[in-house]
Amino acid sequence: MSKNTAIVLSVIEAGMSTSEAAQKFHVSPRWVQILVARYRKGGVEALDPDSRRRPPWEEPARGTTPCAPTESTPTAKSPCATPARCATSASAAPTPD
Repeated sequence: MSKNTAIVLSVIEAGMSTSEAAQKFHVSPRWVQILVARYRKGGVEALDPDSRRRPPWEEPARGTTPCAPTESTPTAKSPCATPARCATSASAAPTPD
């Protein structure tokens, strides 16, 4: 049983208060509220600690605009109309020799 599941079951089944569960499991009362809400909405599966963010290597660089290939720029090395602003442009990534 995961920690999140134990927290929720202590509140739902054992009747422990949110603040009591937070103290017992060394988490914030707000986190206990979030877990209980997830449980009520989606059951035990909703408590899995999956990440809600994309990994850093899949996120566009800060200050850049992701863009898609256009018909005016069909090459694989420069898929963007504005390569200076695009994280996927050839200038942003090193090219193999």
